[in-house]
Amino acid sequence: MTSEDFARLIVSASVVNLISKVRKARAENKPKYADLCKRQLPLLCFSASTFDPTPAKDDSKDGSRKKGQMGRWRVQSAVRLNGLYMVDYDHLSARVGNDEAEKDETHAQQPRRNAARALFDTWVADYVAYNPEAQGLTTSEQRAAFCHSLGIVLAHVTSSDDGLRLVAMADASRGNLADQMAWLTSQLSGVELDKSIKDASRGSFCPSFEDILFINKEQLFTYENKEFDERFGSQYRGGDSRPSAARSNTHAQPAVAGAGDAGLRPLPPEGAAGEAPRVGSVQDAQADNVDGRLKEGYHGKSYRDIVNGWFQQNGGKPKTGDRHQSLYRLACDLRYITDFDPQLLARVLAESEVGAEVVTERGQAELDRIASDACALQRYRSIPRRVQAVLQNMGIQLAAGGGNTAVEKEAPIDYEAWWARLKPLLEESDGFRQAVVNLPDHLKLAGVLVSGAMFGTYLTRCWWEHFDGKDYRLSFLVYLIGDAASGKSFVVDMDRLIMAPMLSSDRVGREWERQYKEEMKKRSASTKNAKAEAPEQQHPCIRYVPSTISNAMLYRRLTDAIDANAKAPDGQQPLHLHIYTMEPELATALRAQTGSWAGKNDLELKSFHNEYAGVDYANDQSVNGIIQVNWNQVVTGTPESMSRKIKPSMVLDGLVT
Repeated sequence: MTSEDFARLIVSASVVNLISKVRKARAENKPKYADLCKRQLPLLCFSASTFDPTPAKDDSKDGSRKKGQMGRWRVQSAVRLNGLYMVDYDHLSARVGNDEAEKDETHAQQPRRNAARALFDTWVADYVAYNPEAQGLTTSEQRAAFCHSLGIVLAHVTSSDDGLRLVAMADASRGNLADQMAWLTSQLSGVELDKSIKDASRGSFCPSFEDILFINKEQLFTYENKEFDERFGSQYRGGDSRPSAARSNTHAQPAVAGAGDAGLRPLPPEGAAGEAPRVGSVQDAQADNVDGRLKEGYHGKSYRDIVNGWFQQNGGKPKTGDRHQSLYRLACDLRYITDFDPQLLARVLAESEVGAEVVTERGQAELDRIASDACALQRYRSIPRRVQAVLQNMGIQLAAGGGNTAVEKEAPIDYEAWWARLKPLLEESDGFRQAVVNLPDHLKLAGVLVSGAMFGTYLTRCWWEHFDGKDYRLSFLVYLIGDAASGKSFVVDMDRLIMAPMLSSDRVGREWERQYKEEMKKRSASTKNAKAEAPEQQHPCIRYVPSTISNAMLYRRLTDAIDANAKAPDGQQPLHLHIYTMEPELATALRAQTGSWAGKNDLELKSFHNEYAGVDYANDQSVNGIIQVNWNQVVTGTPESMSRKIKPSMVLDGLVT
């Protein structure tokens, strides 16, 4: 499985619908149906890189597998470990309690979700409390720092909505899978280990996008610790899943012949019949290469001086207990000037006084692990600002336009933090509160903007006094831009619910238009019908319009959307009402700008400024005259489609402003 495969799964309709059914069945006390729905979810085995081909033990119920058929079946006797392990913490609502859920009536229907998420947030809060350097980080960064400190690469709420599942990287020195699970549980508060997941072939039911609390997709899908399989793989393939302490010597993995003691050794390569691989010359060459690059330094400065400068700029030498975290932060920064090479980075870390102390106490493997973890993280195109500051203090001037261009990285937007600031302003607004209650925190700000445009369309008869003293009617143009599978599809459901009354009121007018067109077709196809009296032309008020609309029809909708009894801010009658468009694909809206409708940007700008527009054409189909443009839009799309909407040539355009 790749990261892309997983991204498609967690937002797929089948996964989202099945998880919804599981939770609904549990709420209605239908455990058998809940279990049936859960077992239809995709099953993921995080601890295995692959399974060796083996004959099937029996026929499958669906007929896809026959007894004796060779294949890679999910059986422990054929597992190849990848060094990841999984833990489950179930029935959290009974352990954690739901005090917060009881206080907050908006979450009264979701006690299990609150318990699972609240427990995870408690762990993160405890971590931040004991690690002052994490207190200035954003919420998402704090979660990442907490998970990294324990080697966690995935954390999500389970399909029951009452449990947490963690996937983490194993440390072979702690023991086998069961030992890893026990260690991780000992580091966390308020949970008990589900020992049933100690088997290496244990599967995990796929979560939905909204259930994921943290994911390190770079390591989750590419991590491979061959040492772990070499040490413990044969134990599991032999059917023994017990913790290391519970295993007798008779169950110990046999040593390679000639190893001397009972210590474990790597297995010989396939076909070598015990002969060790001859890689000494390659390893020596790699070591010489790293030594040479270490001596060369960076832009004429030694790595040791750069490391010392980094510590001086970041609080000095860390005390015992803070060294590992400081070295990790150092590694995350220095990877940009060590070619993202974990071998060179580990040697650079050892150049520092702190790194040398760690090597003396725990060995070079500790720094190798820190360097490897740092280089596996997401990287940015430019060197981070704090690293640039260290280099500048060392007298290193990065070349403009080169590979190390000193461009400050744009800080990621912490949408959860903005929602936390916006939430108190909406405490008394039932509409907004109900519109976003089921959205995850990082989408709630977007939910407020989108629902605001929808509610604002119903408030079309209202106007507000601007700070310049003039009266304005609010027009909305909301663009929700995000990567594929980022969760922006919630707009479709929100539109279906909030705009239902407007669609309902439009049905009368649309039905008349349909009948009118059919009648006119009959008249054109029959001489007898052509002599009949023509039906009266009506002007129904239709306000919900698609983005694919001709200019003539758009002007007609704007002209017909009126309230003859209401007055505009200037006292004029009738009052033109806002029409509304929701387009879930910006690319579709862009295609509508070509051909018959090329002035869309102009109309969007005129609507924002409460300005007038109109046409005077000679053809019979045109709607001539001057009207005020009132057109609200909600559009979602990807950054790529947005770049086609707003081009560099438009930088001084009024719409962009």
